[in-house]
Order: sequence, then structure tokens, then C-alpha cells
Amino acid sequence: SGYKIVPVPNSLVYHVGSASSGIVTPAKVWDPSPFFAFEMTKNYLYCWFKNSKPKTVICYFPVICCVIISMCFLAIVRRKPKIFAGHIKAVIWIIRNAKTIYKKGTEIQKLKNGQSDDILFVKQITKDSTNLLIGIRKMSSMIRNAL
Repeated sequence: SGYKIVPVPNSLVYHVGSASSGIVTPAKVWDPSPFFAFEMTKNYLYCWFKNSKPKTVICYFPVICCVIISMCFLAIVRRKPKIFAGHIKAVIWIIRNAKTIYKKGTEIQKLKNGQSDDILFVKQITKDSTNLLIGIRKMSSMIRNAL
């Protein structure tokens, strides 16, 4: 406490993980905690279904299913039943909350003003890539100045 808070809109934050997710280093990404497996799968599905048009969801639904099945299969092969259960619980959570997700998705589609999911995806990737390059340039100049 007692620190002054200053907004830095162009800053980059690298968040590797936390105590609750069980991830400490990028190398441990493939060994998540059951809580992290649940949250990761739930948020992945939630964001996909909420932010995509129904046509896009139907088109890519087989791909989404393959991703979830692959994560479950990996958990079984690695003998991690709690992680497997986390993925399954996330899918059940999505099914139970499908009506609410659909309603929120309808609201988001109204805000998109008819833009396709592809255009928005490309805009986001371009924005993220630009911010990443700016951050790398700033970090490298800070390192050069420090030396």
C-alpha cells in the first residue's frame, strides 16, 4: 500500500501462471492442475461459443470436439484422471449454461455490426502482433540503455 498507480496503456504483461493454476513455467504448461484444466477448457469453449456466429460454431464444431477429445485423451494417457475430470466438468458446465451463453452471444453479434468472425480474428491477431513487436522494441532499447 502507499504506491501510486499509473496507467501504462502500451505496457506488456507476461503472465506465466499462478499458484491456483499450478503452472509456474512454460515447460509445465502440459502438466496443469485439475482446476486449471477445468478453467482453461471452460473459458476456451465459453469464449468460442459466445463470440462466434452460429454458422461459424457449426462449421468448426468438429474441430472443437477434436481439440477437447485430444485433451481428454492426453490426460488419460498421462494417467491424470483428475485433469480428465476437469475437462469433462467444463464441457458439462458449458452444456448447462448453453442458454445463457447463447443470449450473450446474440448481444455480441449485434455489437459486431455484421462483421464476419474472420475479419475480427484477423484484426485481433494484427493488433496483438503489433503490440508484441512494439513491446519487444521497447524492451530491447531498455536493455541497450541499461548496458
